[in-house]
Amino acid sequence: MTELDVKPGNIVVTIFGPKLLHWSIVSDKLCDFGRYMLISASSRTKTVQEEPQHIVTKGKYSYVVAETVTISVSERLSKARAHIGEWKYSLLNRNCGDFVNEVTGLNFTSQVTAGAVGAAAGVAIGSAAAALLSEEEHFIKENKGKIALGGLLLAGLAVWAASPPKE
Repeated sequence: MTELDVKPGNIVVTIFGPKLLHWSIVSDKLCDFGRYMLISASSRTKTVQEEPQHIVTKGKYSYVVAETVTISVSERLSKARAHIGEWKYSLLNRNCGDFVNEVTGLNFTSQVTAGAVGAAAGVAIGSAAAALLSEEEHFIKENKGKIALGGLLLAGLAVWAASPPKE
């Protein structure tokens, strides 16, 4: 996160891969390099930690989310720090996006949730379409790979659509 203009309480998103986003909250504490630290939940730590930016972002492209948070910065940071070492990380329902939602009161859609919903919708739509378009009973069994691919494509679209706006 090179020379990103951040302020305490900002929400920062780091892009680790094609639409693989990591959410953090900017701390009011500075690290040894004079940059604000980040507070986030990660699979790496299995909980919430307050760490230097370079450890959290690993030098990847990061940006501040353009979102208005109604609670004060001090309340946001207090809520975030209350989870340090206490948050039990889970990819499906206690990930970095869930942490930021909990602390800020916002409701960003997690990529994991969006992907799962997109995949489920894709498989359901593909199965229903196949059943409607085919009179043959074994059509779905014979084409389940194509139906799964359709679900995967919809999952990708859902993850892409869940990306937060840049400031």
